[in-house]
Amino acid sequence: MSTNRPNLIYLFADQLRYQSCGFAGDEKGITPNIDRLAAESVNFSNTTSSHPMCAPYRASLMTGKYSSSTGMVINEIRINP
Repeated sequence: MSTNRPNLIYLFADQLRYQSCGFAGDEKGITPNIDRLAAESVNFSNTTSSHPMCAPYRASLMTGKYSSSTGMVINEIRINP
């Protein structure tokens, strides 16, 4: 069994579409650091979100629950950590 654990990094950038990054093919997208990270790692280009708004999705990701279970159904609601 390997003793090395993989590094797992989640990047959450508001207002940044996948298609607007240089590594995804946008010639006007100047994103050298994201491009380098994408070249050295795995990125998922064909995924879906359980919720179309950022805060409910993040709450789902961090808790493992649907947004209807966390109570986070819009961006303006706050939940306790």
